[in-house]
Amino acid sequence: MPKQTPSSTHGRLWADDRRKQILAVAARLLDERGVDGLRIPDVAEAAGVTRPVIYRHFPNRQAILMDLLEEMGNALAERLEGHAASGLGDLEKVMPDLFEGLCDEIEARGAGVWKLLNSAGPDPEVEAVAQRVRERLAAPWYARVAAVTRTSGEEAVAVTSIIHAVVPPLITLWHAGSLTRAEAVSHLTRAVGAIVNAYQRPAELH
Repeated sequence: MPKQTPSSTHGRLWADDRRKQILAVAARLLDERGVDGLRIPDVAEAAGVTRPVIYRHFPNRQAILMDLLEEMGNALAERLEGHAASGLGDLEKVMPDLFEGLCDEIEARGAGVWKLLNSAGPDPEVEAVAQRVRERLAAPWYARVAAVTRTSGEEAVAVTSIIHAVVPPLITLWHAGSLTRAEAVSHLTRAVGAIVNAYQRPAELH
């Protein structure tokens, strides 16, 4: 392996930082203008670089959108997997922490990426990434939901999907200013509690 020179190290770090900067700018524009308003020339202008610099890191707009989804998916997975491991039994503790973590990520990255994650993508490639991220975020919960509700198989997957479906509308209401974080957390906790209670089977029937 060739010896790495200081200049090559600096060049690699610069490239990583530039890519992160482009993604941050793209996330802000996505939040402000939506998917249709995210264009390479606008990203370049907002980032203070030329279009060839953007293309050096991302071959097209779809690549930017897919990387934004993957980036948010990684961040959310780190937060969600720990909560999934602790179970759903203590809702008063788990749900506020979970929702606060989601809000923190949305405030850091903008709601545009969150909306893209929870809606049909602008093309099949982007939608495939969004679907993969959604499945990754849901997967750690299946076993825990099954344990709490005493369901199994497809029913546990269905209950998990129902629980996850509660979150986007509350995020939307919070982000629009219709609900405070505390109010959204309260609604989320009650809704998830009601879902778990509705599907929970007595131990002797399991």
